[in-house]
Amino acid sequence: MKNTKVIVLFTCYNRKKETMNAIKKISDNNIDVEFLIVDDKSTDGTVEEINKLENIKKEIIISDGNLYYTRGMRLGMQYLLKQNKKYDYILIINDDVDFFDGFLNKMISYSEKKEGVLIGATIDENNKLSYGGIKYKNKYRARLTRVGPEYQGKCDTFNANCVLIPYNYFVKTGPMDKHYTHSIGDYDYGFKLRKNNFELYMFNEYVGICNRNSVTNTWQDTNLRIFKRIKKKEEVKGLPLKENFYYYYTNFNIFVAIKCSIVPYIQILMKK
Repeated sequence: MKNTKVIVLFTCYNRKKETMNAIKKISDNNIDVEFLIVDDKSTDGTVEEINKLENIKKEIIISDGNLYYTRGMRLGMQYLLKQNKKYDYILIINDDVDFFDGFLNKMISYSEKKEGVLIGATIDENNKLSYGGIKYKNKYRARLTRVGPEYQGKCDTFNANCVLIPYNYFVKTGPMDKHYTHSIGDYDYGFKLRKNNFELYMFNEYVGICNRNSVTNTWQDTNLRIFKRIKKKEEVKGLPLKENFYYYYTNFNIFVAIKCSIVPYIQILMKK
C-alpha cells in the first residue's frame, strides 16, 4: 500500500463546504493521492478554495455550467485516458459524502485481498443505509434492492458515491456512456464494468455519511400536481424518457425497457 497511487475523480457545483471536506478526508489517508475535479462552473468560490490547497496534487477542469453529473464524469474520464498516466486505482466519489477517517487505507487493503471493483456504502444521519451496491432481484422485472457492507455477494451495479476501481479495469472499460446527462450514468457504468468481466463487491464497512436526496419538489413528490410531476420527470435532473429507456434496453431487454419507461407515468397518474 505504501507505493499505491490513486487518482480521485469527482464533479462539483456550488457546495464548497462539502467539497473541501471530502478533499481533506481523502487526503488524510497517507496514500499517494491525486485529484481530478470537474467543476460545473461553480459561483460560490469552490475553485478558488481548492486552488489554495498547496500540498495537494490536483487538477481542475472548469466547464461551461451545462455538464451535470454524468457528462462531467465522462469528461474527466476521457481526460484521464488521454493523459496515459499510470495509477493503481481510480476512486470515483460524490463530494457530499462526509468520509470516515482512514476509509481509503482500509478499502485498498481489502481490495488487495479481493480482486474486483469495491463499492463503499454510506449511511444517513439516522445510521441507515443510504447509498451502496445495487442488486436486481429479477432481471426480467428489473426490481432492485440497495445493499450495504453486510452483503458479501456480487453486485449488479452501484451508486457511485464511493467506488474504488483498479486502474487497468478503468482503462479497459473506458468512460461513462455519452447517452446520459445526469442520473443513471453510474448505474450504467456498473453494468459496463461487468460486461468487461470485472466483478463488483461491497466493502465490508461503511465509508461515510451521506443523506439521500430529498424528493421534495421532484417528480416523485406526491404533493405536486400531475402535470408538474411529469414536467419535472423529463427535466435533466429527473428521469428523462429517452435516457431511462436506453438504460433498460441496453442492460436488460426491449420488454423491460418498455415496461420501466411506462411505470413512472402510471405512478404519477395514480399519485404514488
